[in-house]
Amino acid sequence: MTGVGVAVAMSTAFTGPAHAGTQRTPIVTEFPVTTGSGPTFITVGPGGTVWFTELAGNRIGRIRNDGKVTEFPIPTRDGAPLDVTAGPNGTMWFTEFLGNKIGRITGTGDITEFPIPTPDSRPEGIVTGPDGNLWFTEGAGEKIGRITTSGEITEFPMPTSGSSPHAITAGPDGAMWFTDPGGNRIGRITLTGRITEFTLPTPKSNPHRIVTGPDGNLWFTERAVDRIGRITPSGRITEFQLTKGRLPLDIAAGTSGDLWFTERAANCIGRIRPTGKIAEFAVPTPGSDPLGITAGVGTTVWFAEGASDKIGRLRAAHHEGRGHTGCP
Repeated sequence: MTGVGVAVAMSTAFTGPAHAGTQRTPIVTEFPVTTGSGPTFITVGPGGTVWFTELAGNRIGRIRNDGKVTEFPIPTRDGAPLDVTAGPNGTMWFTEFLGNKIGRITGTGDITEFPIPTPDSRPEGIVTGPDGNLWFTEGAGEKIGRITTSGEITEFPMPTSGSSPHAITAGPDGAMWFTDPGGNRIGRITLTGRITEFTLPTPKSNPHRIVTGPDGNLWFTERAVDRIGRITPSGRITEFQLTKGRLPLDIAAGTSGDLWFTERAANCIGRIRPTGKIAEFAVPTPGSDPLGITAGVGTTVWFAEGASDKIGRLRAAHHEGRGHTGCP
């Protein structure tokens, strides 16, 4: 295992809310999945198909642009598939939160599972790195994991006790970046395993999901304090305040230079531009619990509705310049 080095840095700025006006155009289409499936996180796969995890249903789902849904049960009972990402060679990879495994699924639904060496590690986020390997977080194991396409796993311990790495993304600098809700930090790990940590300025902010933005910075959600954060590769942090009580969860980079995020408590989809301008759009189904979000082909944005057992699609071309559509 590669040795772990650590550095701690912080540079911050804060920006208040900058919301837009009102729009009344319907912009969201919803597609039902199996009742009780609990769709959770979501991503785009080969050919523009959209893949998602069913945490409660113990399945991996796939939806086409025409709304046709196909579901694939995973072999491990109560494995609790959580996150999913597109891997090399047309395969999709996912974490099994309770199964303590990393899974791989082909386009035809063939699933292979790889046990994680650390018991009860609670794997959460997963993403493909620039090295062609899959990188994942171990929330309870306090480690960052790497798995090759042949199934060889390497684990890198977090340098600080009490860490709980959650989401992970490939950064603009060739390194992997992740959130650490337990430590209230954003982390960076090189492909050789060296970890750097950046403490967030707002205490107990609960950083959750993270993505590389179109501006070359990392963007993340702070669900406990209703903020969207931005960190430069050098560690400068800026926070953008949402309306109180939004509970932002997942975040994705759109195709037109914007970033999109889910607001669990508000039942809305949010958009933030690199300037910090925010717009919000209501999900038609009340109490849908929007969770994962991803940018699809063209100007579409897809999201998972955990409580209503639906996959939502938002047509980005319909809302240029306005916001707060039905959001409280």
